[in-house]
Amino acid sequence: AKWISWQESAYRSNIINPAKYARLVEVGYEFGTIGGVAKLKAQWNENYEALVKYKQRFGDTNVPSEWKENPKLALWVRTQRERHRIGKVSKDRINKLKALDFDFATGYAVAWEKGFQSLVEYRKKYGECSIP
Repeated sequence: AKWISWQESAYRSNIINPAKYARLVEVGYEFGTIGGVAKLKAQWNENYEALVKYKQRFGDTNVPSEWKENPKLALWVRTQRERHRIGKVSKDRINKLKALDFDFATGYAVAWEKGFQSLVEYRKKYGECSIP
């Protein structure tokens, strides 16, 4: 089991020797199927599909960080932003999220922009920025 874990680790890190990779695939080994790897992929896809449904319902992917209806999705969205910020999201996943117009900015940046837009609308309506 430890030897397989090493192969999986080399595969995920993109450092596996191509000849060794080919030999493993030739005997029928499927990468990403041991331990929690397959489960993690399934969970990511499940959350991605929940985000697709969220966007269909609300028109964006800005899930509130404290969304009581689906706190699991709210946490997942925050996690994707953080992992993207530190370079830990695969290109495939980045592309899938970009296809939904996912905003990789932090939740704070999104909230700030919404607040700013509210201030602009208030100024247009009342001619000033001093909100009571």
